[in-house]
Amino acid sequence: MAGLYPDDQELTIFGEKIKFPGMDSNGKFTNGSFNDPKVPASFIPAETMNLILDNLNNLIKAFGLEPNNTSETQLKEAIENKLKNYVCPIGSYYIQPAKPDGTFDDTAAPSKLWEGTVWELLYNTESIFLRTEGSLSEEGRSNGIQGDAIRNITGTSPRIYFRSSGGTGAIKVPSYHVMCASEIGAGGSAFNFDASRVVPTANENRVKNRRIRIYQRIA
Repeated sequence: MAGLYPDDQELTIFGEKIKFPGMDSNGKFTNGSFNDPKVPASFIPAETMNLILDNLNNLIKAFGLEPNNTSETQLKEAIENKLKNYVCPIGSYYIQPAKPDGTFDDTAAPSKLWEGTVWELLYNTESIFLRTEGSLSEEGRSNGIQGDAIRNITGTSPRIYFRSSGGTGAIKVPSYHVMCASEIGAGGSAFNFDASRVVPTANENRVKNRRIRIYQRIA
């Protein structure tokens, strides 16, 4: 047998041996000749047909569907189902970039690219950036979100004169010292600038973000 095709068969019919080809010279089944009974048609034994059907049944099952004897498209559907789940299996992610004008093309959504699939849009209300893992990616993170922050900015000034200590925002007068108070009625002190008194600070400048993992298939 060449592949799934049957070998030539020799049958005895009414005492006469007749050789039936499995295939013709082109490697195809043949109807023989209706004008010449000595040119017989291909003989396809039951075991060959059973083998073909068993292979088709197993293929359809392997592709996630159940074979039936009514559908004419089940093999096509089984192959499409297998390819769809191979290219984008359940649990896979898809990133859709915006168009140059900043809007999204709904026809390029994954449910349109792979018909018959269902996708959930994630993080679309958070207005966040994504970041990879790293030593600073966990600092200040809560419920998956790492808030925005800047590197802290601090500084001091030479001693100047104030009537009181304290301050608002990022500026603070830690204390004041009497210097020439009889002349100016105020005390002299330095003042401090500390951005962390007003905004979140960290060991890096960053925006509000969510972590991602980027994988590259190499084999």
